[in-house]
Amino acid sequence: MNEHTKVFNYKIASKKKRFYAFMLELFFSLIVLFALNYLFYQEDLDTFLDADTNLYSILLNAVAAFGIGAACYPLFSGNIGHRILNIKVIDAKTGNDFNNFFEGGIREFVKNFLSNFILPVIWLFFDKKHQNAYDKVTNTYVVERK
Repeated sequence: MNEHTKVFNYKIASKKKRFYAFMLELFFSLIVLFALNYLFYQEDLDTFLDADTNLYSILLNAVAAFGIGAACYPLFSGNIGHRILNIKVIDAKTGNDFNNFFEGGIREFVKNFLSNFILPVIWLFFDKKHQNAYDKVTNTYVVERK
């Protein structure tokens, strides 16, 4: 391993594993958002999937991501996708698990919001330590669990 594949004695998660974790989290988030829309607005699945994207829906999704992150990070040091794929988020300054509910919520909020602009996806391809834009903003790394 070279210096770009390890941080704080952890192996940095691969771009491929991070992508799969992102997709799993997206699927889980869509289920939660559909359930909330069904509960509050009685929207069926077709209406939910055909909804237009606007600033309101982007912010609503980001707020839901905050809630999901706040619930998951204290348990998993990451989101559902991270847990399933045996990776976690650590603080880039200390190397400690990133498991605070508020910070986890903020990380997922920023990730969800920035993902609408494709920036995090492109950034990951050029970063030597596999950090997305939201990793830079929240000062985190995604690593393999030991």
